[in-house]
Amino acid sequence: MSADFGEGGVFVLGGSGGLGGAICHAFARAGIPVAFSYHANTDATRSLAQSLSGEGVDAASYQLDAADRDAVTRVLDEAAERMGGLHSIVYAGGPRFTLDDEVRLVQSVLKSALRPGERFHLVLVK
Repeated sequence: MSADFGEGGVFVLGGSGGLGGAICHAFARAGIPVAFSYHANTDATRSLAQSLSGEGVDAASYQLDAADRDAVTRVLDEAAERMGGLHSIVYAGGPRFTLDDEVRLVQSVLKSALRPGERFHLVLVK
């Protein structure tokens, strides 16, 4: 457990890209287990997963289409189970994410990744 975060790990949606990879590394350097998704770039995904594991944290990658609500829910459930819960979920998946997608993602997170009574913070940046 990190001094700044509770139990569990972080999930970075779109972690295989440049910004997402940097976010994954920042959490890994803090000793936090990292789960991340990618859409199609398997080479970048493989490289990132190896690099994160080299930093001594549990790292898991999941192929995911962020527009598929059921898949997002399933992957968040799997990542939460593997990481012992998720204390943070970060979106770094690019510009095709709409407000409707954001609402669906928040609903999925609330249903699958948070335990009853837990508090959370939602930060939207335009």
